[in-house]
Amino acid sequence: MPEDYVGIRSHWWHILAVIVPDNLKEDYASTGGVYVTGSMNEYNDETGIPLPTDSHIKFVSSLATGVGMPFAALLQVGIWIHKVKT
Repeated sequence: MPEDYVGIRSHWWHILAVIVPDNLKEDYASTGGVYVTGSMNEYNDETGIPLPTDSHIKFVSSLATGVGMPFAALLQVGIWIHKVKT
């Protein structure tokens, strides 16, 4: 985490949304995929939970129904890339 970001946000949480499609294929019933993405803990409704219209949820839903396999979206994973001096 960048030094100038430390202390700005004292609480952080993650949301795992699991999508099990109606067209679940028997071969994939015990298999699943995970899509990990960043966000800033700022969903606008009062629950703080993304709606089905959220772009990440729609993407994972299309993966699940397209493949016929359960998929999950792990949301709000902060990722920072830093250059390391060598």
